[in-house]
Amino acid sequence: MLKKILTMSDGEKEKLLEEIAKTAKYYEEEYGGCARNPLAALQKYLGLCDDEKFDAVFQSADALTGGIAYTQQMCGAVVAGVMAMGLVYGPDKLEPLLPQSPDTRPEPVRKHKEAVERGHAFVTRFRREFGGITCRDVQHKVTGRYWDLRNKDDWGLFITKPFHDKCGIVTGKAARLAAKVILEPSDKFI
Repeated sequence: MLKKILTMSDGEKEKLLEEIAKTAKYYEEEYGGCARNPLAALQKYLGLCDDEKFDAVFQSADALTGGIAYTQQMCGAVVAGVMAMGLVYGPDKLEPLLPQSPDTRPEPVRKHKEAVERGHAFVTRFRREFGGITCRDVQHKVTGRYWDLRNKDDWGLFITKPFHDKCGIVTGKAARLAAKVILEPSDKFI
């Protein structure tokens, strides 16, 4: 699927990026789970990996919500974007990632480097957009305050429309940023 997308015109790619963002935002507003939703939108439009593998990835992303299990640490949408880079560009087997000599770069090492460099580019762009990469930073940026999602009162207010829907904005933008990095030429990263 990615090969076909890479041949699209810039206008077609822009429409695709907007559709990915809109879908991730919708998924967040309808279903919640800030790490799952960008992944689901990216899978739908880019085909990050085969569906069977994706089911396991999607399930594993569930507990990353709320800054990793409601700890307000790394934003789930950030983690999802980085996971997407690994799914598309990272090695898929447990192999040494350190070159055997400075002059060699076996395929797993090359793949690892590309996935990490793309992940770094994504995180840098996300940080620029939202002023940070933790759930706490992002919540404050988009809602004007910090929410303790394990606190019953905070949770009850946070899940209401004026506040939780702001997470849809974040997941939509994160999915768009991730897709944009995924679609950039490899020579930029290796």
